[in-house]
Amino acid sequence: MYLVRQITNLEVNATSFERGDITVEDILRSDELRSCPVMVTCRPWKANEIRWNDSLRRLYTFIHVDGFSRENANVYIHNYFKGTEATADEFIKWFESNGISENMALYPIYISMLCHMWGEPDDSKKEEFKSFQTFSDIFREVFESLIVRHVQKEITDLSSPAFNTRRSEIEKLMEPMAKLAFTGLEANDSIFDENDLGQFSDSVKTACKLGVLSKENKLSSIHDKNRPYLQSTVFFPHKLFQEYMAAVYLASLYDSDHSEFKRLFEEVVIPRKEEFRYLLYFTVPRSKNISKYVMHFLLQQYAQSRGSFAQEEMNFLVDVAFESRDEDAIGLLRSSVSSLSIDVNDVHTITGYASTGIHSKAIKMTVRGYGISYGPSISNVVAEMVCSAPSLRDVVLPASFHPTFYETLAKEGRKATVRRNSSYKEKVGCSISGVHTLEIRNYEPLSSASSQHLVGALCSLPNLAELKLEGRGYPEEFHSLLNAKASTLKVHTLQIKNYEPLSSGSSRHLVEALCSLPNLTNLTLYGDHCQEEFYSPLNAKASTLKVRTLEIRNYDLLSSASSHHLVEALCSLPKLTSLILYGDGYREEFYSILNEKASTLKVHALDICSFEPLSSDSSHHLVGALCSLPKLTELTIYEHDHHKEYFYSTLRAKAFTLKGSFPQISKGNFMCNGHPQKDLHSFIQTLTETTTITKGD
Repeated sequence: MYLVRQITNLEVNATSFERGDITVEDILRSDELRSCPVMVTCRPWKANEIRWNDSLRRLYTFIHVDGFSRENANVYIHNYFKGTEATADEFIKWFESNGISENMALYPIYISMLCHMWGEPDDSKKEEFKSFQTFSDIFREVFESLIVRHVQKEITDLSSPAFNTRRSEIEKLMEPMAKLAFTGLEANDSIFDENDLGQFSDSVKTACKLGVLSKENKLSSIHDKNRPYLQSTVFFPHKLFQEYMAAVYLASLYDSDHSEFKRLFEEVVIPRKEEFRYLLYFTVPRSKNISKYVMHFLLQQYAQSRGSFAQEEMNFLVDVAFESRDEDAIGLLRSSVSSLSIDVNDVHTITGYASTGIHSKAIKMTVRGYGISYGPSISNVVAEMVCSAPSLRDVVLPASFHPTFYETLAKEGRKATVRRNSSYKEKVGCSISGVHTLEIRNYEPLSSASSQHLVGALCSLPNLAELKLEGRGYPEEFHSLLNAKASTLKVHTLQIKNYEPLSSGSSRHLVEALCSLPNLTNLTLYGDHCQEEFYSPLNAKASTLKVRTLEIRNYDLLSSASSHHLVEALCSLPKLTSLILYGDGYREEFYSILNEKASTLKVHALDICSFEPLSSDSSHHLVGALCSLPKLTELTIYEHDHHKEYFYSTLRAKAFTLKGSFPQISKGNFMCNGHPQKDLHSFIQTLTETTTITKGD
């Protein structure tokens, strides 16, 4: 991954920056290269997190991502099982159906570890492996496998008493290493001098043979006279290995030295619980008493949390409860909340909400996934959560999902339709029927099947009142299907934001769909990519569009034809009472046409927000239009500070000289920028005191 700061002379367009497809060659050719810090990481998915973090994006320019990822994990698996395609395919099938594996897919060391265990010839072990759901399940099996394989080198008969005796001896030898792991975590230390562990030499030797520890010899500094020339160090191959061993030590204290367990838990682990998250994951399933103790303590902290911290605490609780696999601990969590809002962007936490059933208490659910695409397992889990939470009303999904997500939504939607039409509707319900607000931000194009499933799901929601569709993932086929089914979609409020230009066909289908929505009263369009292909059919169909409130956000300059079509469409909308024009896409020609047609525009409320200063001609035309609107009773104007005086002086002169300007003022029925106006003089004074906004507010 490359992050480049303050590149000013790089000859690439803004779209390339947004897509993240700038090449290394582009960087090397830039004049600013020498002053730009470059970061290289082995964790490419972290680059995507940075890309979607607004504060970091102000400091860095996202350039390029390349490396191991979920997408190429399958390639690794096929290479691992080269020559045994059936084994590889069977493993991938399990891998893609298991939620935890999506987290582990980011780390090559864990993919290799899982492949190794899957390749064992014992079929009963493989079946047991398929049932694993948590990190604890997998790592317990990992360490069990390490010990068994080591003992097998000495004793091949697994059923013999000698085998179990030797196994117990090794577990005993690992106890000092478990304590070493914990003290190392406490001191932020993962590398240990072998000379300091002389009294545990047998334990260290055995741990290295097992693969729990790794050993390295290195030369000491010539300036360090207190250490031998050749220094031997041992370390855990990965922090999760160290955390698992530390959990073994901590859990052992619960019964053997409870006061020490309590001290370490409350004074060491809890103050750094986010850092020691996996330590807790591995500790709680080792004893029902431990899981209940931990859950009681965390619930007390949750009861004292507020705002966003409460959401973080709940997510943490869910993660720990899920890893415990203990019904009593999970029951404590369920009984502690009557309703909640879920806001999550982690595969483990999503799986935790679903597995523990806590999601059933949700009234609002937000699942984020900036820069990643959820696999089939998690996509299906999210869809099932949305469909099974009985009190769920608001759903926000800024993420890219696998087609299974849309398929499940459509399937549950069809069930809901059947149940509503059957005699069993009082006995059997479908939770998806209760969703009132749905927001989907899709960053990847929908397939033909997904388009069909999504439209089918949307039209099956009887209580859906507000819908937001955002992203670059809605192809022409989606808009065509939406058009065909629009008369069955019950939304009152619709917001559409496309990141890429609509095709001519998509524009036509979308306009026809909008005009067919029977209950649509509030419409918001982000018009950056809505040009003549959209505004022309909108103008032709405007008389059939029943919206009362229309907001159009334009940041790209409207063409001459688009300006004509848009103004004529606005004047043809039969029920339009509130209009919001937002952005810098409206220029002189648009305002000139608006001025000509203003007397036929019947809006009662008008909001105009411009970040860039209007030209003198644009100001003149806008003023003329404002003065001529026959039913205008509420006006809100945000104008750029520069050139504001000219706009106000033009308005003042025009309003006083044009007969009948702002006719509603004389009736005592006029608001400007939120304040009632008793006459024309007070109105002009209010405008001159308008708060200036800056671009980006």
